Parts: sequence; C-alpha cells; structure tokens
Amino acid sequence: MKRLFILSSLLLTQTLFATHLSIYDSGIALVEEESTFTFDKQTDSLVYDNIPKSIVADSVAVTLPQKMQLQALSFEHPNLTTRNIAKAFVGKKVFYKDKSYTLAALNGSEAFLEANGRITPVSVRELSYSALPKMLHSKNALLLHMQQSYKTEAKVKLRYLANKINFTTDYVLNLNETTAQLSGWVNITNNTDKEFKNAQIQLLAGEMHRVQKAPNYPVMYKAMSVASDAAVAPTVATHKSMQGYHLYTIPFSVDLKISQSNRVKLLEKKDLAFTKSFHVRANNPLYLMGERSMQPTQSINFTLPKTALPKGTVRIYTQDKSKRTSLLLGEVSLQNQAKNTPVTLDIGKDFDTKLTQQLIKRKDTKTKFDAIIEYTLTNNSDKEKTISVAVPFTPRSDAKIITDAAYSYTKGNLATFTLTVEPNSHKSFVAEFINKRR
Repeated sequence: MKRLFILSSLLLTQTLFATHLSIYDSGIALVEEESTFTFDKQTDSLVYDNIPKSIVADSVAVTLPQKMQLQALSFEHPNLTTRNIAKAFVGKKVFYKDKSYTLAALNGSEAFLEANGRITPVSVRELSYSALPKMLHSKNALLLHMQQSYKTEAKVKLRYLANKINFTTDYVLNLNETTAQLSGWVNITNNTDKEFKNAQIQLLAGEMHRVQKAPNYPVMYKAMSVASDAAVAPTVATHKSMQGYHLYTIPFSVDLKISQSNRVKLLEKKDLAFTKSFHVRANNPLYLMGERSMQPTQSINFTLPKTALPKGTVRIYTQDKSKRTSLLLGEVSLQNQAKNTPVTLDIGKDFDTKLTQQLIKRKDTKTKFDAIIEYTLTNNSDKEKTISVAVPFTPRSDAKIITDAAYSYTKGNLATFTLTVEPNSHKSFVAEFINKRR
C-alpha cells in the first residue's frame, strides 16, 4: 500500500495550499483547499494530517483527478509517538549512541537492540532513526481511500465545514455638527487548532438555517493577539448581495493563526448626513397612579443608500473641540441592516429633558377605565428640542382619546404626541383615555 501525504507536518515546507475560507457570523466556516500532486498506479490513499478538531465530519467533499474514484473516508487521531516510531522500525536499522543496531523487539518503553549476536535493552527514548515513518502524523488526520489511481500530476481539492471560526462586526460613528463619519470593522477569530496561511477570505452576513448544531470540540486557548490599526491595509472589503445574504470579500490574503483575532476594515463612509431625535415611552395611562417622571432617549438617525450593514456593536463618538479630545456618547447593538433603510441608534438618556406624567382625575366605573393625565415636557438645555411621547393605548371601537393635542399611532398601539419645546422652558398637554373593561 502506498500513501501520498497531502499535507504532513514533516513536509510542510514542500507543499503549498491555495486556501479559501467563507466565514459565517454564526461561528462556522466553509474551508476549501487545493494543491497539485504526483500520483502513480500504486497510490491508493491520501493522508491529510492537518485538519482542525472542529471539522464537521459529514461535510467533507473531495475532488480527485478524472477517472479516480473516492471509495471511503476515515479519521485518525494523532499517532506520532516515540513508541509508534519505534514500532515502525522493528527488524530494521536504528541508532543508539551513534552506533548502528537492529531493533529486535519492543516491550513497553524498552527496546531490545541486536548487534553481533548480542541483545542490549535500552529505553525507546534513547533511539534515533534515519527518517520518520510517513504513516505517522502529529495531528488529526483525514484518510481518503481511492478505488483506482494512475500516473499523473493533478490537483486535489478538499472542502469541509469547521466550527470555531467566526467573525464579528463593530462600527465607529464620529459625529460632527452636521455630518458624521462611519467606519466598519470585522474581527475574524480562529479558535481551531489549525493555522490557515495566506488565506483568501469571504464573510457571509445573514441568518443561516442549519438542521442541527454540530458538536462542540475542546480547544486549547492561547493569549489573543489583535492586529493594530496601523498594520491593517487601507483597502476596504468589497460587498455584494448573494442569495439572500450579504457577501464581503477581503481584498488581500490573511494569515489566521491559532487563537488569534485579525481586525480588517469593512467599510468607510464620510460626510454622512444625520439627524437627532428625542423620544420617550410613557406608562400605560389606564394604570397610572400619582406622578411619574422619566428622561427621553436621544437617537441618531441616518440612511446608507446601497450599503447593507452586518449586525454588530456601534460606538458613537463626538469631538470636544476645546480640549481636542474624543467623547464616547454611547454603544448600540445593531441588527442586520438592509440597504436603503433608515438606521436609528439610541445612544442614551438625554440629561436635560424630562417627561412628567401626572394623574389629574380618574372616572372609572364597573364597565370602563377613564383616566385624565397631564403630560409635561421640560427642556433645561439651551437648544430647542422636538420630543415624541409614545403612550401605549390600543385603538379599538370601544376606546377613545379626548385631547386638544395632535397625535398619531405608531407601531399599531402607541398614541404618539410630538411637541417642540423651547430652550429652558416646558410644555404640557392633557389627554383623557377611555377604554372598556374586559
């Protein structure tokens, strides 16, 4: 039986792979590798001994040269041990203290050497050899058993899914007075026990359906190293829509080392127009008692034409021009965002504004709720602010709102009042809410 080693830890410098990874944001990657090999008629199996422990075993696909047929696949654990090396040399020449012997037999960790009719017992660890047996491998191995072979030089392609490879997205939104700058970054993490060198990488954003989760495999973690911004190439990833997902291609090769995170720029948008808004969700008026106060939320609103945003964390900054420093305004979790859709980022409570809800009167009966509420918006800043007050109240034929203030329904069940409040002032309105008891 003759085996051809596709990638051996002993022959790593002699075999170069073209590697392509399609990485999903769900913690899995599609790995595709290929190389050119020389076959002969006696080649009946290929040994690929650098597969990650997290490989999804039933996802392996192999493309062999024409007329060669794959008969079976099998997986082997690492078997490159001191004893296994010695076992391969029983009856053959070995070296002990720079002298040549024949390895006659093994017994546990003890080797019996023969020379000139004499047997000498020594420790297996003290032996040395002219070469390492090719059937041994230091990592998990995939054996590809072929039904037939012939003399040729051709490419072999291997494709499989692997867990423990993931990417996450984060964004930096820098706000100026009227425009903003949005930068997107992806962090590609390889938590497998395999290094992918000079890999071409694509990132697929979207919710992918899978039949079941693959089993988790133990991984030895090392200290994580993160590439600095200065070391990252300035070219951003290219983007296109692909079968309901969004595909981002990194325009340069990346080395994914074991337990390392690589940070790559995804997009850059300058002079982005944005607006600010303030909104607050009030309490249910039918159950309000006494007085309650709350602060409105400040939001940043913009639209990115022709640009989809993968889910990730957005950090919003602004500049303190007097101190020439940056200030963090808030962090927001962004879900997958399709192109040409408005983006609203809630960056935190507005310190200078407040909504006060006060129960003026209840006129409840056995068959209905009836509450009169006064809403007061206070603006203690030096700028005019327009604030939306959303009151949860479902519109039905037996329900009504009596008020002089204008409102409209948003999200189906929120009676939304929008008021503009002058600097350092307040504005109030009264509304009566009537609804039938259930």
